[in-house]
Amino acid sequence: SNNNTDDNDNNNNNNNNNNDSNNKSDYSQDQQTLSQIEAITKEIASTQPLTSTLQPIHTLRHLYTTSSSSTSSNGDGTDVTTNDKSNDTPNNNATGTTSSSTSSVNNFIKGSEYLCQKYTSWRRVRGDGNCYYRAFLYSLCEALSSSTTTSTGDDDVEEYVYREEYDRINKLVLSSIDEVVQHGYDRFTIEIFHEELVDLLSSLRPSPSSSSPPTTTTTTTPTTNNQNTNNNNNDKLHDTLNIENGTSDYATWYLRLLTSIHLQKDPTRFNNFIPSSSSSYHHNNDIRTFCKQEVEPMGKECEMVQVLALAEYLGVRVKIEYLDGGGLVVGDA
Repeated sequence: SNNNTDDNDNNNNNNNNNNDSNNKSDYSQDQQTLSQIEAITKEIASTQPLTSTLQPIHTLRHLYTTSSSSTSSNGDGTDVTTNDKSNDTPNNNATGTTSSSTSSVNNFIKGSEYLCQKYTSWRRVRGDGNCYYRAFLYSLCEALSSSTTTSTGDDDVEEYVYREEYDRINKLVLSSIDEVVQHGYDRFTIEIFHEELVDLLSSLRPSPSSSSPPTTTTTTTPTTNNQNTNNNNNDKLHDTLNIENGTSDYATWYLRLLTSIHLQKDPTRFNNFIPSSSSSYHHNNDIRTFCKQEVEPMGKECEMVQVLALAEYLGVRVKIEYLDGGGLVVGDA
């Protein structure tokens, strides 16, 4: 009996030793993986800004003409923001895939040539899983900035409309934290993210002139001083939204939160838009869990249901130009 006990103790000790060895091995592998991820993240941060400066639209085509093996596009997880040549032209949706890489590259070239007819410039956004929200944020800030308004010959009217839209978005964002808290989120936890977005919008505040619609129409020509001011504002905005772990990340996460609460407000409706890859949420009609796991965490890719929810919450219109190497399909705006 004593021998059996000793044998059992030895076996237990061996098992414990094996478990300790396995645990150390797993820990070492985890540390190695984390180190690799950290190294990749640092390399990306040093070579790819969160959002690039404006680039001429023809450089988009060069991505596919300089090398037959190029695969860079919106389809690689990188979003772009573009500047329109016209507001009355149709959208582009490039859909489908081809088995031939040559055909795919040719389709990318055709798609980029189409975009060259519509836009004058574009920005590249880091493809880190947050690219759509980051592109949305940058584009929203540009749209709300007086430096992006184009002369129509009715500058007073245009300025008034711009101020109205700025005030609408600003008030909506200011009050949004109360609605977020009503959905069960802790105010103290989310305040810093909310404040970053509020401060960012405040930096875009238009200069006060008149608080009522203009009664006359005048035609003015921008002065050199105004152009310099606009350029300085653009540079400041660009610098602010390119600080690592700064305003862009904080505001981006808050946009995710606004997307989440809008989805949760109407689960029956939005459940029908949950992608098939998330079928478990769809069958269980569990929008809240979907939001917790697929919408709110940073780095989670944005699907069309998130695009729809965020645009609806802020009351803005979003145009998406998508290139994936498939044949060019032009839809109505």
